[in-house]
Parts: sequence; C-alpha cells; structure tokens
Amino acid sequence: MASQSIMNISLWLDFFQHFFWRPLLYRLPRKLAFKLAGAVNLKLALRFQREEVSAYHQHLQVFYSVDKITAWHWCCWNFRMLGREALDAYFLQRVNQAADLDWVSLDEQCRTSFSALKTVDNGAIIIMAHYGRPILLSSYLGLHGCPVGMLSQPVDESNPHLNSAMRSFLQFKMRETVRLAGGRWLTLNDSPLALARAIKAGQRMIIMLDLSEPDPTRQITVPFGHGQLLLPPGIVRLAKQTNAKLFYACAEDHGCRSVCRVTALSDSPDEAFAQAVSIFENDCQAMPWEWWQWSNLPSLWSADNRP
Repeated sequence: MASQSIMNISLWLDFFQHFFWRPLLYRLPRKLAFKLAGAVNLKLALRFQREEVSAYHQHLQVFYSVDKITAWHWCCWNFRMLGREALDAYFLQRVNQAADLDWVSLDEQCRTSFSALKTVDNGAIIIMAHYGRPILLSSYLGLHGCPVGMLSQPVDESNPHLNSAMRSFLQFKMRETVRLAGGRWLTLNDSPLALARAIKAGQRMIIMLDLSEPDPTRQITVPFGHGQLLLPPGIVRLAKQTNAKLFYACAEDHGCRSVCRVTALSDSPDEAFAQAVSIFENDCQAMPWEWWQWSNLPSLWSADNRP
C-alpha cells in the first residue's frame, strides 16, 4: 500500500508540473519563470520527495565532510536548479535560431576546443554527466553549427520506471532537444551497432558517464574524491572501436542563465575517460549542487579503504 501511495503521489506531481505548472510559467517573462520554477520545485520536493531529499543531503554532507547546514544549502540549490532545468524544455519551443537562445553562452576559454569539435572529421563522443542543465549544451551546439546526436534512456512504454505523465514530459523534452541539437537520437534499446555506425559516419554523439553498472566484472573504476566511481565500460570501448575523438562538456546552471564548457581530451580513450572524470570531479568540487546524482551515490561510487 505504501509503495502504491508513493507511485500515486509521483504521478500526481509529474502530471501537475508537466500539464499545468510549467506551461503556465512558460507564459511569463523568462527570468521570473525560472525563479518561480526553482522555488516551487524545492517546496514540492520538501513536501513529497522527502526520502530523495534526505538521501541527497546525507551523501553530499558525508562525501565532502561539511556541516549539515552547508550541505542543506547545497541540497536546496540542487532542487531549485532541477526546477529550472525541467522548464528549459518549454522555453526551447520558442527557439529556432542561435539568437533565440540568448540566455546560454559558451565559456570564452573553450573556444579552441569548440572549434575542434565543430571540425572533427571522423566522429566524436561528447562525454557529459547529469550535471547542470545538459539539454542547453546540445541545443547551443546544434544552433552554432555543430550538430550533435545523443544516447538516452528509452522514454516509451518499454521503460518501466516512468509513469505516464513523466513519459509524456520526457518525450516532449527529447523532441525539443533533438530538434535543436540536429543529430541522431538513439536510446539504450537500440543496437550498440547503431551507435558505432553513427559515430563512424561522422556523427558527434553525447553519452552520459554517470550511469550505474550493476555487474562488478564490467565496471571501470576511476578515481573520484576519496574513492572511485564505478562506471560502465561502454564509452571507452566505443571510442576504441570507432577511433572517435573525445570531448568533455557541461552546461553550468547560473540561475536564469547557463554557461557551456567544452574540453578536448587525449587521443587515448583510456586517458581521455580519466581526464573527463577528473574535470567532472573538479566541477563537482566547485559547485557540488549541480550534480543530480548524489542521492544515487552508493550505486556509483565506493570509498577508498586502503590504509
């Protein structure tokens, strides 16, 4: 009964946000809309997602060894950011050219890497994490002459973790994202060969690094903080198979604005993946609240127990 009640609350929340609240915000000036989206998402999370909020707060505090108040502020900033991130998809409906995406910019220090990504000949893998506001990065790239594809979870009935309202929202979100990104959209239900063929054909594909790998025999361990991330081997294996150039990228949240960063990585897939995780770790160190996955830390990370 308790699990059924939680499922019903989740469905109600997702229905309210997708079909009523965010479409209403979309009609407001963007700056005000993002402010309200963040505030309301936090209040809803504190009221209806207490276990998730508690897990996020606890793992964040323990990982960085900070006091409860600091970790709580970071936790609140995260849930505000997630409210803005969800609203991004609605405002992307108004975007048809680069000038329309005027709340997103590229870090000036990344111009050289961005140029390298635009001119890559043999396909590229753009390594990202669930950090900041990812769909703004793909939209920015596509609108600035650098079309990108992406690999995502399935957002149809084959995904048992999505209720009907969340499924509708994610389908809408991916439709707007892919429209602006300009590349091919594949899901984990597609054959791995399709992804390899796309890259070999010259596509630039975004792949998330921070996914859990339940099989310990397949995990890649990469230093992260005072331990290791336990990650799937797919990105490194795919890079070796396709000779793709690797990049790390993110879209940082700055309230009603976002800043994109792109970094070219080593030509060695193993070294490049380690570099990507190192940059990601530095990003988390600078702004811990931008990583979505602290509540899932036990499935992604293990402490370093060496003496």
